[in-house]
Amino acid sequence: MTGKQGRRSLVVFYPEYEQVRAFLRVMEGERKETFYSMRRIIEKYQGTPQSTTNWKDPDDWIPQRLPQGEERNLALRLWRESAGLINPRHVTPLWNFCHPRHHGLLKTNEEGLLYLSSRAKDFLDHSGGQVEQEIDAYEGVFFVLKLLSEHSPASIRDLRELFSAFCREQTSLAADEPISFALRGRINNLLARRMLQREGRLYAITEKGLTYLQAQGKHTGKRVTPSLQVQLRRLAKALSDQARKSLRQYIEGMDPYRFEHLVQRLLEEMGYTDVEVTSPSGDGGVDVIGEIELGVSRVREVIQVKRTHSSIGRPVLDRLRGSLHRFSAVRGTIITTGKFSRGAREAAFETGAAPITLIDGEKLLSLLIEYQIGIKRQRVEYLEFDRSLLETFDQEEKKLIKTLAWTKWRFVKERNAWKRLT
Repeated sequence: MTGKQGRRSLVVFYPEYEQVRAFLRVMEGERKETFYSMRRIIEKYQGTPQSTTNWKDPDDWIPQRLPQGEERNLALRLWRESAGLINPRHVTPLWNFCHPRHHGLLKTNEEGLLYLSSRAKDFLDHSGGQVEQEIDAYEGVFFVLKLLSEHSPASIRDLRELFSAFCREQTSLAADEPISFALRGRINNLLARRMLQREGRLYAITEKGLTYLQAQGKHTGKRVTPSLQVQLRRLAKALSDQARKSLRQYIEGMDPYRFEHLVQRLLEEMGYTDVEVTSPSGDGGVDVIGEIELGVSRVREVIQVKRTHSSIGRPVLDRLRGSLHRFSAVRGTIITTGKFSRGAREAAFETGAAPITLIDGEKLLSLLIEYQIGIKRQRVEYLEFDRSLLETFDQEEKKLIKTLAWTKWRFVKERNAWKRLT
């Protein structure tokens, strides 16, 4: 597991751990030579930039490109038994990760059969266990997590310089490109484990990530203290969660007719026009009517509102769909504070039937928050040191000093040459 000069030998193309676990389960008991043979056959179909090869659907390409035999069976097992997590075209990173020269999860017996090491069994049975923590520490996953506990939110560009310094000081990685691949792989690994979250191009540590990092600190005796920015984000999240909870409690206790007017306001904020609440009786299940522009067309939509804790079933959807013609509507929506049954979700966009959009309680809350109905967004301003502009001045000063030094050297050289001539 160590490279030249005793430095760490990192896995560059870093896999997600659920992929590794699926790979281990399939590979146990397989022949190592079958794996190598499968990989060699697949590599023959790499293609060229002018003639690319499609690898997206293994159910299609495995029967076409692999002959009958153990290689085809292994490829199909990797794809199907992993529930689509492992594309046999991309197994080399998984093999490298499990290989004895890295983490020793797979070993080979005298008959050439692969078996799981004791480390592999611990890795399989204990998510976040001792072996997983050892791998995280060795591979710099903890280092990336610690960086984001200190610098959240941050872009990959923000993290690259610090991660590059770590790699060049402690690992055998030195070139920019493999270091960049290694950083992205570790970030994707942490995203899959929900220890990071992504917001556009920025990444931030989650509560799960902080808990895991702090637990590691207890084991090593090194205390992990989140940065002030991370603490501020945690407090902001707690306040936002409380506001969402209060909003839910309020709308669940509203008078049904007032709730319909709340939905009317929401639809108007979303861009609907001519929105009307129907009379309390004789509406045929339709509570609100509105019009919305879809491309170059304007269509009428009917909305049924259900303030309930229970699940909305298919009969409610069918009745609303049957009422569309009474209002000259082409589509409908059901909005509820509860949930929808599986039958209702499956029938919402049936082929040949008018579409019915389903908005459950969680989606309704998100829409109310997005359009700031019952919610106010607050901003907290604070100062943050930014050295980028100051460094520009330093660079200009160094450039000026260098120019002046060159000018002086040139002047002295020409003066001395003139003296020699005269």
